[in-house]
Amino acid sequence: ADEALTVSGGEIRVLASYEELEGSTVTITGGTIDIVCSDDGVNAAGDADGSGFGGFGFGNTFGSGNSDYYIDISGGSLCLSAGGDGIDSNGAITISGGTLVIASTGQDDGALDCEGTFTLSGGTLFAADSGMMSQTPGNASQYSVCIGFDSILSAGTYVSLASETQSFVFQLPVDTQNLIFSAPELSGGETYTVSYG
Repeated sequence: ADEALTVSGGEIRVLASYEELEGSTVTITGGTIDIVCSDDGVNAAGDADGSGFGGFGFGNTFGSGNSDYYIDISGGSLCLSAGGDGIDSNGAITISGGTLVIASTGQDDGALDCEGTFTLSGGTLFAADSGMMSQTPGNASQYSVCIGFDSILSAGTYVSLASETQSFVFQLPVDTQNLIFSAPELSGGETYTVSYG
């Protein structure tokens, strides 16, 4: 898709689809979005995009990205379960607000896939996958925790991230080996212990 896509409010609920929110640029400033799809959930790409093959084990090539494409999320609520990449940009990804729960079940994909700069400065992000293409923010001004488990944890497993003063508990939405969590409440200088069961 070569057009710009903006979501600023309302409610979007999709229980089954192939590839869902797509545009050359995707901007989300508000609204409630709940998506289940067999390929990429949110995708910034042009008509020549190859990410449509992601569900068959062919991810995008790595590179510096294309400045014409980007995903910018500054608000709203986004919950998605993708068979391909959860959020996939052929350019940049910028997250500065909102609440995001992103899950990918693709073995050759990841919850977050970015060919350009991945900037994280705000919002609450929970991303989980068990694939080979996981990415973490390269430019983060908000504290994040990135966890790689020794083995794949089954969907439904509870994971605890706790320090002396804070405790966060998640129930994994999909089979998970890689987990990213970022929130304004995370504190620098703390020692966090990860446990699961």
